[in-house]
Amino acid sequence: MDWYQIPRELREIVWSEPYFDEGGGNTLMATCSVPFYHGVRDTRHVAGIVTADVSLDWLKRLVASVQVLDTGYAWLITRNGTYVTHPAPGVAFNESIFSRAEESGDQDLRRIGQDMVRGGSKLVESRSLHTGKPGFLVYAPLPSTGWSLGVFSPRDELLADVNRLALVSAGLGGGGFLLLAGLVAAIARSITRPLRRLRRAAREVASGQLDAELPEVASRDEVYDLATAFAHMQESLKEHIRDLTAATASRERIQSELRIASEIQLGILPKTFPPLPGHTEFDLFASLTPAREVGGDFYDFFPCGPECFCFLVGDVSGKGVPAAFYMAVSRTLIKAVAESVAGAGQRRGADRHNAQHGPPPRRIPDPGHILARANNGLAEDNESCMFVTVFCAVLDYVTGEVHYASAGHNPPVLLRARAAPSYLPTHGDPVAGAMPGVEYATDTLRLAPGDALVLYTDGVTEAMNPAQELYGEARLAEKLAELGDASVRATCQALAEDVHAFASGAEQSDDITMLVLRYNGTTTGGMSTGDSAAADNTTGGHTTGNSTGGSTGNGAHKT
Repeated sequence: MDWYQIPRELREIVWSEPYFDEGGGNTLMATCSVPFYHGVRDTRHVAGIVTADVSLDWLKRLVASVQVLDTGYAWLITRNGTYVTHPAPGVAFNESIFSRAEESGDQDLRRIGQDMVRGGSKLVESRSLHTGKPGFLVYAPLPSTGWSLGVFSPRDELLADVNRLALVSAGLGGGGFLLLAGLVAAIARSITRPLRRLRRAAREVASGQLDAELPEVASRDEVYDLATAFAHMQESLKEHIRDLTAATASRERIQSELRIASEIQLGILPKTFPPLPGHTEFDLFASLTPAREVGGDFYDFFPCGPECFCFLVGDVSGKGVPAAFYMAVSRTLIKAVAESVAGAGQRRGADRHNAQHGPPPRRIPDPGHILARANNGLAEDNESCMFVTVFCAVLDYVTGEVHYASAGHNPPVLLRARAAPSYLPTHGDPVAGAMPGVEYATDTLRLAPGDALVLYTDGVTEAMNPAQELYGEARLAEKLAELGDASVRATCQALAEDVHAFASGAEQSDDITMLVLRYNGTTTGGMSTGDSAAADNTTGGHTTGNSTGGSTGNGAHKT
């Protein structure tokens, strides 16, 4: 009477174990029992049980007809582990998965059986039930009956196409390098068109002619600075190519063009930490974890005038070699413009004060002006329609004053002592490189000793876990609050580990880049400069990016 008692007590649909219906058809059957009720809600009670006897011959034929590669197969077990179908004759309805595991001493098969009867679904490595060949087993429950279906695929048959593809890929490796050279040449022609004087040399370098002679530039402006930067980049490329050739010669005869480009991308980023050895006014650390072998994120930092330090984070649209090349051009152009603006500002300051006593006042380069000039260079003849988001800031490490501007980039996080992390306000200015003539607003804040700024790209906040949930700005702020006054290196490493743990192995579609700067202040007469400015406002007004290219470093906030 199990067909009656069990569904009556459980008040749900119940399938019986398979049985041989002798005299009622002389075939293998299974009974489906469904309770029906009198009353509604709390007064409802079981009025009876409706049953249906189903022949299993069609199910056996259906599962046996499943063709899995050449020698793969499928099998079905009940909720108690009894085989309904099995490739070996005489096993179905006579043995269970647990009896087979006991007979062979296979503990892995026992664990698989336990998970299957519990309704689990998984892809695991296993061996054939009758040949012992290694392969992969995928199993899942049948919702209506609670039975479980398993499909076994032999490893050698499953990976046969992959192995053949690997051989073909190895043969096409040489052609891949030629394709890379042509691709880089095409990218160089479209992106470097605004740089008229350097176009021919840049195209030759991009096509692989690393010994190409760069033209001499007589003028001492940003074009000269860019030519000098290209010369340094050319030497850096040759050095990294030599290093990569020596490193890969002992391992592989042919290397993927994307892997080489990735090494070049990461190799041209600054790696000196702390950035100004001997200076204790501030500390800085940055990290970049590419989502693919070649990405578009970058960071940079460099001195840009007396007691001024520029730091920035950017994110280029797209992925692969085009993004890496555009990243190199963007980073080089921004640095050249920043150094040119810094030099021009100092010369103007000296000219205005050459008749007065004492040194001229320091002039802090205007990040908005830097981004405006860099945007014009990137936007001219930009037929590839690429763009870059940038957050650029200049720190006066004597006063702790920070001037910053954003070209469509994520707002940084401000960490102040004994205060919750907060996001810096930005003006929603557009990305760089999309169109010329854009003005970028410059804002100002003053850091006290112990305060920090956390710059990042959208690869951090848009990191996604297998459930399609985003890491988000709220989680980022909570993690930074938890880290407190940890060192800049420890903060970067802890954030990267937290993002990795959140992703839980899910493949990420964007690079993860972070830069953390903590201001320590300077000590003068037993009192730090940051303490002397503690009563100042934390944020000031803003100037537009077409300003004169500098702002005063006397602690006042420009409007």
